[in-house]
Amino acid sequence: MCYTEHVFHRPCCHWGRQRFAGEPCCRARIVNGYHLPCLYSENNGSVNSDELCFVCKYRIAHGKDCRPLSIISTSVHSSGIGRAESKTYCSEPLHAS
Repeated sequence: MCYTEHVFHRPCCHWGRQRFAGEPCCRARIVNGYHLPCLYSENNGSVNSDELCFVCKYRIAHGKDCRPLSIISTSVHSSGIGRAESKTYCSEPLHAS
């Protein structure tokens, strides 16, 4: 049985790929150089990481900015997305100025 865990990257607030907790079992497969868990894998929950996710590392290495998630889209307060997020995350709605 393979034991896996989900990884949450704190600096960029992205969820990363699941990873093995320990070593893969003898029934795990290797496809294109990547280890895949067996059919009887069990997830141990989630863990936090203090590193950027692989997508943000790739973007920074190629001169692009990292895209961390934010709770409310600050540039779209007057749009429908901003209004929906303000109702979801705030006690009082945001007003367009």
